[in-house]
Amino acid sequence: MVRDSGGKSTLRPVIETMVTLCGKDLRVELTLVSRGTMGFRMLIGRQAIRGEFLVNAGRSYLGGKPRRKPAKPPSSGKVP
Repeated sequence: MVRDSGGKSTLRPVIETMVTLCGKDLRVELTLVSRGTMGFRMLIGRQAIRGEFLVNAGRSYLGGKPRRKPAKPPSSGKVP
């Protein structure tokens, strides 16, 4: 069970995986939930970075801005 920022609890699957953050590989546990409509596709929690990083809430992109893939053009719905 995971509680969201609004206080609602939901049952979510948990996986363990490797993430690379600022060139450093970390083994972390992630809970899976659809974030397609949210501003950030993934959130990194305090426990995942504990002992590795210090967060400065007043600054952004201290590790560099991510490279974005070009957006796909919208589908016309026509079949070629």
